[in-house]
Amino acid sequence: MQAYINENVGNIAGDNNSAPSDFSVTLSSKETNSITVIAKATDLDGEDLTYTLYTKTEDGTYEAKNTLDATASGTEVTLTATGLDQYTTYNYYVAVSDGKKTINSEEESVRTYCPTTICTGPFTTTTTCSNCSGEGKVTVSVRCPGSGVPGEYTFLKHHRSTTAKCPTCGATREKWPGTSYYTYYTLAVRCSSYWTSNCHYDSTQTMTTYDTPLCDNCSKNSPYYGTTSAAVPTHNYTTTQDCSRCDGDGEQVISATCSHGKSDTHYYCEHGDDYTAEVHD
Repeated sequence: MQAYINENVGNIAGDNNSAPSDFSVTLSSKETNSITVIAKATDLDGEDLTYTLYTKTEDGTYEAKNTLDATASGTEVTLTATGLDQYTTYNYYVAVSDGKKTINSEEESVRTYCPTTICTGPFTTTTTCSNCSGEGKVTVSVRCPGSGVPGEYTFLKHHRSTTAKCPTCGATREKWPGTSYYTYYTLAVRCSSYWTSNCHYDSTQTMTTYDTPLCDNCSKNSPYYGTTSAAVPTHNYTTTQDCSRCDGDGEQVISATCSHGKSDTHYYCEHGDDYTAEVHD
């Protein structure tokens, strides 16, 4: 800021006193209810200086807000005007005096900050888990590498036909999935009719039950039928486990918004709701 001499203060005819010089005023900071400036001047006569900060609203009158007395020439001083209204424009200047002559800085203006209110996010809501429909459990297919050891099972003959029963022995067959064929697992004994693709069934024979082998690795029934000397190979099986999305709770937390339509932390006031600090210009 430039400065000018207030001719109405201490200007005595014939007075050889030098007015303060090298006068500078800089706005240092502002808050919601205050402004702070830094001022500095020198006095060629080596006299102590007095600094006064004046402020006024645009339609008001100037009022002294802060005065520092008996300050050595060339010393930088800090002056603060408090008790100001928030988000209001103020004119201000600083006067410096050696007790005989006074210099006023140029008038400047500044607007105090507007305070904001924090709206703390992130914002979420709890809803039924869409992955497990609120059950907390899901059925998944698991790939097992196999047991690596022979399974306890025996190879069973498998034959197919488009007829559900053997016309001679009446052996009932189940339809093979995805085909028009019917299947039946039996002991390797021959039906007397020697039916179509050799019906290996004899109603006079006592059937022996053979269990599907258990895999030693996953303890699940293996879909594999081999020989007693074969190891259970790699296979898939289904199992039920906790839903990974909701950790078995049946509910999931999803993103939501506040009344301002924001999903994260922000600050708001009457002037808007997208501020990032506790105050704004």
